[in-house]
Amino acid sequence: MRAVRIDEFGGPEVLVAGEMPDPVAGPGEVLVRVEAAGVNRADALLRSGSYHRAGRPPLVPGLEGAGTVVAVGAGVTGLEPGQQVMALGAGLYAELAAVRAERVAPLPGGVGLVEAAALPVAWLTAWYCLRHLAGLGEGETVVV
Repeated sequence: MRAVRIDEFGGPEVLVAGEMPDPVAGPGEVLVRVEAAGVNRADALLRSGSYHRAGRPPLVPGLEGAGTVVAVGAGVTGLEPGQQVMALGAGLYAELAAVRAERVAPLPGGVGLVEAAALPVAWLTAWYCLRHLAGLGEGETVVV
């Protein structure tokens, strides 16, 4: 499969497209054919080596994306091949990604793959900041 990988930390020039082995869905995982991936601050931090969960190169960036389920691993229920999903994981700058099932959700009706690819990190970050950091509650309003 084709993937974007990082062999060393640095600026955008360290992103390299190339061939990598296809991942497989292990127990509790879902194999997703990635059709759209989000690009966010966490990805830029990962690329530079500044992200607290970066690990060591070589790495495939991409923390959020959307696509179609190709296969499910043992013990996975509620998701099936052919289903369109959004995913929060790692390695989503690739044609295929194995993601923990609890981090994969079916797309709601009317939500396209491109829009869904930006939901897992960006939307959850905004929700977390408003709900937990700002303490925003029901009936309150935020002006952006």
